[in-house]
Order: sequence, then structure tokens, then C-alpha cells
Amino acid sequence: MTPGTGPQATATSRAWVATALMVALFAMLFIPSLLLIDVFHDSTRVFQNITYALVALIAFAVTVVVLIPVGAHTLGRYIDARTREGSDLRAALIFAGVAAGIGSVMAVPFTLSGSVGVLPLLTYMLVPGLAAFGTRMLLPVALRVKAVRAVAIVAAVAVGVVLATMAVWNVVQNIA
Repeated sequence: MTPGTGPQATATSRAWVATALMVALFAMLFIPSLLLIDVFHDSTRVFQNITYALVALIAFAVTVVVLIPVGAHTLGRYIDARTREGSDLRAALIFAGVAAGIGSVMAVPFTLSGSVGVLPLLTYMLVPGLAAFGTRMLLPVALRVKAVRAVAIVAAVAVGVVLATMAVWNVVQNIA
């Protein structure tokens, strides 16, 4: 095995691979969750629904560009160092709980004051939790296989761009 791969990978390489995986999984779950606004919205509050969608897209961009990389290289490395020797399932559940907890900072106020019902709980708590769970479960495989690492990075960029474009298009169509 080459340095930086497998279970003995450096903390930095583990964090970068986890960042790529998390961005890809988060994008694949978050953007489609915005399409649920039609299910949960209050049809008398069109402006608030559009505002929610725009705020969600801004939150997505901030999460992908800032929160995921910073989180992976700080809190993620800390948790990974303490859970690496245990089972992957236990570590993944811890990561999922932490991600959902961080997401609750945005989910709870939106849920209590918004016109979109429980959608913020799904979008800001469940989605990050599932993405973090999937990231930690896939990390050992991604670290062992170079091709998986490369695909994760390319997929993170491609999926993020495609889904963000689709979401912006959907918002524009709803405004018009």
C-alpha cells in the first residue's frame, strides 16, 4: 500500500478524502430535498417559499465550500482519531449524530418560524446526518482504492455543479 492510503492513512489524507465523499453525498441528498418544498409548503405564502429555497441554496453553497472542508479538518479529524480503532458502524453513527446536531442550529429556527413545515428538519438535520454516515462507511474503501478516491473527487465536483444548476433552474422556474 502506498503512503496515505488504507487504514494507516495520515489524518490529512483521510480528511481530504472524507471531504470529497461528504460533498458528493451531501449534494446528492440536499438538492433533491429542496424539491420537497412542493409537498410541505403553504400555498398562500409563495414569497416565503421562494425565500426559503434561496436561503437553502445559499446554505448549500456555504456548507459545501466552507463547513464541510473546515469540519472535516477540525472536528472530523478529532472524532476520527477517537473512533478509528472501533467499528465503522459505531464511528458512522457518531459522525451522523454530530452532523445532525450541527444542522439543528439552522433546522430548529426554520421549522418553528417557517411556512414549510418539517422540511428544514429533513434538509438541515437528516440530510447532513445521512451524508456523514455514508461518508464514514465509505471512507475505508475510498482510502484503499486510488480509483475510488479519484472518482469521489470528480463526482463531488460534477454532482455538485449539476445539482446546483438544477436547483437554481427550479427556483427560477418557480419565480417566473
